[in-house]
Amino acid sequence: MDNNIRKYCEHIMKTHKKTLKYDQKNKAWYWDYPNVASICYNSSKKIHRPGFSHYGMNTKWEPILMKEFNKLGFLGKGTKYDKNPIGNCAEQHSANNIIRACNIKKLNHLYFSESVRPRTKEIYAPCNNCKHLFPNI
Repeated sequence: MDNNIRKYCEHIMKTHKKTLKYDQKNKAWYWDYPNVASICYNSSKKIHRPGFSHYGMNTKWEPILMKEFNKLGFLGKGTKYDKNPIGNCAEQHSANNIIRACNIKKLNHLYFSESVRPRTKEIYAPCNNCKHLFPNI
């Protein structure tokens, strides 16, 4: 397993425990574990940004991703390729984060870590939507 994704999963676990212990009123975004976490790298693989699976309707998506989402179907809905709703995947969130950070213009300049369930460290294959969106997945 990629060392960066391992560290990110450990961060999620620690943050979740702190939230349960100290933040009972606010219930921060790690109130429950995300299903999957992923890290997206730029083409040089020197810069990376993490992401985790969650509802994507309230996310500010970068235009390059929205254009590709629209080719697949509707944000928040499954597609002919996969029942997973567009915009919910960890890969899509981590890609959005690095596109914003590095001003990336092409999705074939993105590379991904393994997709990991933080609680169990189990590795998951990317969904078919992500396989259609990202050439290097």
